[in-house]
Amino acid sequence: ITADLEGVPGLVRAQLVQTAPDALAVRLACTDGHTDSDVWAAVSDRLRSFLDAQGLHGVALEPEDRPPGDLGSSGKFHQVIGLPAG
Repeated sequence: ITADLEGVPGLVRAQLVQTAPDALAVRLACTDGHTDSDVWAAVSDRLRSFLDAQGLHGVALEPEDRPPGDLGSSGKFHQVIGLPAG
């Protein structure tokens, strides 16, 4: 899913966090000279196209005012963080 975000002007890193079965929060890190809103517009368009192509029309996308960076228990950066089990 994040491969579709490669090449978005101004995007350094993105992280998707599943907040509900049908919702994703999107954390962005942008380069200087690019506004979060401009980058968000391109990112949300690409994510929406990807999700629609998968038949996932009802997934909500929300920008999160927090930079990417939560590390998993392995200490590695995860581009996608799913809902916790349970």
